[in-house]
Amino acid sequence: MRKTINGICLTAIFLGLTACISDSSPPPIEGGELQTSEVADEQPSLATQDSSPIPVINDEQPPSEVEDIRRGKIVMEGIDSSPRAIAGAFQQILLETIESRRPENRDAYEAELLKDPLFRDNPGFLEEQMGWFFEVSLFFALADLEGDGVPELILANHIDSKIYRYSEGTIYEYGSVFARGFQALSTNGTFIMSGGASVGRLAMMSFADNRREEIILALWEPRDNRMYYSINDEEVTEEEWQVFMDAQERKESVVYHDLTEVNVLRYVKW
Repeated sequence: MRKTINGICLTAIFLGLTACISDSSPPPIEGGELQTSEVADEQPSLATQDSSPIPVINDEQPPSEVEDIRRGKIVMEGIDSSPRAIAGAFQQILLETIESRRPENRDAYEAELLKDPLFRDNPGFLEEQMGWFFEVSLFFALADLEGDGVPELILANHIDSKIYRYSEGTIYEYGSVFARGFQALSTNGTFIMSGGASVGRLAMMSFADNRREEIILALWEPRDNRMYYSINDEEVTEEEWQVFMDAQERKESVVYHDLTEVNVLRYVKW
């Protein structure tokens, strides 16, 4: 569901809500540092300036007693299957996020939060959420996470990410994907799920039945007082595992961009 106040979309992103119970691990990075982009001043044209049908924003998502954050939420419908139309929908999501974070919208956002007893009865939590929403830097990237030729949109801060995915005319939102479980993202859709210095998984995502799941390609962890290694669910030696992981490290990394209007119009296209 999208809620609007004075025409401003406030639920395109709600990343900061989990900040108080998460660590400060950074989002997926390339070469040890988060990559940002310097761009020229010219303003590229919107990808939505074509004859594609106007997207319909869904505002009737049925509530559930226990939210399944792995289940995709419908955020837009009526999207044409052309790359231009999908890119235009992704642009709209990001531009609405930028608009909702402008300083002049703080009062409207706070008023919306105060409708929830979680924030109304906890002034400290309200203050923290306001700070996260308006002050924490955001980044975005496009990556084909499931290998179907259609990229997903990733919107991230240094705590977690949300993923937006197109399927059969609909844009679905998946969240939250915590940073430690979504590291070193490669352009082939593989990433590292870190459980500590000696525990981890190499994985890809599946969105079967519009539910986000991880497919484990390789793992390493202590078992029975020794390190256990596996590839494709079969135990291997440390040497075999190392060769596999070395090949993985040579794959091209996904580049994240600062969330600015210029970057959105420049990079959200394919």
